[in-house]
Amino acid sequence: SDNDSDNDCMNGGERGGKEYFCHFDPKNIQQFYKCHADRQGIAVLAFSITSGTIEDLYQKYLDVHPKLLAEDYTTGVKTYDTHKVLEVYSYYKNEKGGDVDQGTKLRFVQTVQVIESDDDTTSAAVQVEKNNPVSLPGLTSLDATFDSTCMAAY
Repeated sequence: SDNDSDNDCMNGGERGGKEYFCHFDPKNIQQFYKCHADRQGIAVLAFSITSGTIEDLYQKYLDVHPKLLAEDYTTGVKTYDTHKVLEVYSYYKNEKGGDVDQGTKLRFVQTVQVIESDDDTTSAAVQVEKNNPVSLPGLTSLDATFDSTCMAAY
C-alpha cells in the first residue's frame, strides 16, 4: 500500500529487514503521470556527485530551496550499501519559492567509500566502482550474452 512505501522510505529505506530502494517506489511514477496529465515525458534527470559531498548539496537545498526537497528526502540523504541518494524537484510552478512542480525530479547519486581491508592500496571509491559499477543502488550489473541468432546492431 502507499502508506507502507511511505513508511519504508521514511524509516531509512528498509522493508522487512531488507534495503528498500525509495527511488523505485511505484508512487514516483504515479506522481509523475498525475502531474503530467498521464502523458509521457522525463520523470528524472540523474547526476553523479564526484566532487564535494552529497550532504553538502542537501544542506544547500535545505538552506536555499527547502520546498524543492522531495518528500522522502526532507530529513536528509538516503544511504544504501554502496551509494547515497538525494532527490529534489526540478522546478517551481510559477515563481521562485512558490508552489513546487512535482512532475520532474533531479536525482543525485554518490558512491559510498567503503574500505575493505587495511592493506588494500586501491582507493576506497575506486574499489567500490570495481565491485559495483552500477550507478544506482538496487540495480545489478550483468554481462551481455547473445545466442547465435543475434546480430550486432552497430
